[in-house]
Amino acid sequence: MLEWRFLKTTFHFYKKHQNQSSVEHFCFFIVTIAVFKKSYICPFNSLKTKAYIVAFFCFFIISVKGYGQLQADVSQTPTDLVQNVLLGGGVTASNITYTCGSTQMGYFFGSSNLGLSSGIIMSTGFAIDIVGPNDNLAVSNLLLGPGDFTLDAVVAPLTTNDACVLEFDFIPLTDTVSFRYVFGSEEYAQFVGTSFNDVFGFFISGPGIPVPTNIAIVPGTVSTPVSINNVNGTTNSAYYVNNGDLAGVPQGQTVQYNGFTTVLTATSTEVTHCETYHIKLAIADVGDGAYDSGVFLEAGSFSSGTVSLSSQADYSSSLNDTALFEGCGSTKIIFERGGNTSEPLTINFNVTGTATQGVDYTLSSTSVTIPAGFNIASIDLNTIYDNVSEPLGESVTITPVITFLCAAQTPPSITLTLADQPPLSVTTSPDFTTACPAQTTFEAFPQGGIPGYVYEWKDSTGTVLSTQSTLTAFPLQTTHYSLTVTDTCKNQQATATASVIIPGYTPMQFELAQASICKGDTARLVVNVTEGKAPYTYLWPSTGSINNFTFVAPSVSGSFTVQVTDLCGIVDNASSRVSVVGPKAQFSSNQTAERDFVFTNQSVDAIFYYWNFDDGDTAQTLDAAHSFPDSGWYNVLLTVENREGCFDTASLLIHAFPDLNVYIPNAFTPNGDGKNDSFYADGEGFATSDMKIYDRWGQEVYHAEHQAWAWNGQSRSGVKLEGMYCYVFEFVTPLGNAVKRMGHVMVVR
Repeated sequence: MLEWRFLKTTFHFYKKHQNQSSVEHFCFFIVTIAVFKKSYICPFNSLKTKAYIVAFFCFFIISVKGYGQLQADVSQTPTDLVQNVLLGGGVTASNITYTCGSTQMGYFFGSSNLGLSSGIIMSTGFAIDIVGPNDNLAVSNLLLGPGDFTLDAVVAPLTTNDACVLEFDFIPLTDTVSFRYVFGSEEYAQFVGTSFNDVFGFFISGPGIPVPTNIAIVPGTVSTPVSINNVNGTTNSAYYVNNGDLAGVPQGQTVQYNGFTTVLTATSTEVTHCETYHIKLAIADVGDGAYDSGVFLEAGSFSSGTVSLSSQADYSSSLNDTALFEGCGSTKIIFERGGNTSEPLTINFNVTGTATQGVDYTLSSTSVTIPAGFNIASIDLNTIYDNVSEPLGESVTITPVITFLCAAQTPPSITLTLADQPPLSVTTSPDFTTACPAQTTFEAFPQGGIPGYVYEWKDSTGTVLSTQSTLTAFPLQTTHYSLTVTDTCKNQQATATASVIIPGYTPMQFELAQASICKGDTARLVVNVTEGKAPYTYLWPSTGSINNFTFVAPSVSGSFTVQVTDLCGIVDNASSRVSVVGPKAQFSSNQTAERDFVFTNQSVDAIFYYWNFDDGDTAQTLDAAHSFPDSGWYNVLLTVENREGCFDTASLLIHAFPDLNVYIPNAFTPNGDGKNDSFYADGEGFATSDMKIYDRWGQEVYHAEHQAWAWNGQSRSGVKLEGMYCYVFEFVTPLGNAVKRMGHVMVVR
């Protein structure tokens, strides 16, 4: 029987995943051979053992391949599923029975959009067909199985088929019992509101509950059962998940069912603690065997309102955070309650064990209160590093004070062990000896302590070079490094040293003098090298010289670098600063008359001054005043000298103007013969002129504002004039002085 059941499950699992790679095909082949050929693949006498081992092997292959999506395993017995999967805290179960096809119930696990990570799946079809994607809107497995009388009563006058029923007795620790679940179906959404309404229920009976009562009801209602007609896209839609049941809705990728509920909680507050109750979990097709449905029961959620304890440590050597080290971080002791959370719950607890509070550890509180609406609260336990050897370790046990324990029940507790920290030590890679400087890497090898090490490599000056487990170094002479390692608990440190040894080698030393030159001069720079390993090669990047000297003639102060390479290939640089010193020549001029100037010296860092006025005259005064003999342009040059004998020059182009000298005729003949046809002033020593002509009655007959404008003997209206007229000329010299000249002119026609 077991062989047939396992082979049947394998077949359906293979059918669901037949599009997978040859690795999965090989897995299914092994399953079949292992079951029917007992000695070839898995030589165990127990067929059940054989099935578990091969199933584990198959799922291991699938997990390696990366299939983390929803999966189903039908190899576990109903007793295993109840005792090891479904039950949580505060509940004991017995008399576990089931009425179900061998492939209709199993263990589900993996990533999905159900909201549950693992638990029991009960289906009206094959349990393995829950696996997505939702690529078939009408998965139907006509198992031709019987219905269930309890469910028949719910759907009367209709009847049920392919029922899957799980029943057991249980004793609750408190007056509340609950578990979490999700209901899904292929009948969504096309059969909403019809009689094809697959049915399920969770029926509790016992003391105070004489008639089996369905606790799978819609939230916020008193007795409305969860069903396709009562939870869907239009009715109680807040509790419905559309998984791609209609065109235009993306197909769900993890679950096959067209739709399912959100995570719901089935709760009974009618039970009495320490009494024995019976629960019947049942699901079935209604009317026919088509279109599968299923209910998912969350692992560990079937619980009573009890208290469970766990710990969460900053550092622990155990997976459940109970094996602690002295003085290593903080540990949270987590108190979790099940059942009703509408009221706050204060939990007192007893502390026992071989460790001494205040000496080996501290607790943040002697009780804990879980607020209303919450199911967890915590206290902090901090271990103390006493640096005393205690090879056997010590323990701390925390036991809540629970007054409602049933007979023979052991109160929940948690025991934490406190162990000495393993002694910390560290070694490094061997010292490195080399004839010439070379790069080397040292590695730290810590032992003991608590992993999560902090590294600090330093040189002889105390400078931190690395905080990694390795140090890469390139010293130019024998150098010793120190390493300090601190473990994650920060109570222990270990030290070690590592050295790079370069016998007889010290870094190159340079002698390169600084230079000071006058502007325009040339400096010779020479470098002398000692230490390192001769011979040396040189490069002056600024001049291209490959000698130990070079010549430079900078116009401004600056530094010049030489690159030196020794026989070991070590490259180093030295620089010499060349200061360009000397005075700065500059001056300004002020013209006081047409040919008279005053020159003001504005030079910097000069003590001697030489003036050249470009007319044969010179001077050696700080400032200078000079009269030029003739008009014209002169380039005045100032040369200055500082105490070091450096020179600088500055020049200024100036213009010496002539004296005012003009000729004004007393008659002109504007007859158009090209001779003496106009009247104007001619001469030099002026920049602008203004000419006005008046008749004998003092009336202005002509006005010219520039000496280039001449009078043609006509009035403004164009009348040709003749006779005697008065003129007034106003000349402005280049220096801005105004000079007037007046007289008479005869116009002769």
